[in-house]
Amino acid sequence: MKTSIHKLLIAVLLVSLPLTIAAAALGEVSVRSAIGQKLDAEIEIVALTASEAEAMAVQLASAEAYAEAGVEFNPLLRTLQFTIEKRANRYFVRVSSDGIVNDPFITILFELNASGSRTIRQYAI
Repeated sequence: MKTSIHKLLIAVLLVSLPLTIAAAALGEVSVRSAIGQKLDAEIEIVALTASEAEAMAVQLASAEAYAEAGVEFNPLLRTLQFTIEKRANRYFVRVSSDGIVNDPFITILFELNASGSRTIRQYAI
């Protein structure tokens, strides 16, 4: 009996969890800069409605999220800016830096927030 109640409670909790930004499927990263330049990259958001785009915010994930993911937090990450851009009915997350990037690659965790939902994505750029 207890097992059935536990299973029912788990099922109810799973159904009632807020959905993540499921429609915000992300494509591949496209880097338009080279080592020794300021970072200029973009990631296409392949499924996003205009209303979702208006409600969406993008930012660097917290240092705690990096620790939880087991990813080193490079100080360069503090100079990154994330913006959502629209071009020809397509949306992109634009990633740029204030500083020069001399590392061959950096791992970026960024957070997407929309309508009370939060999800973290990881990219090696």
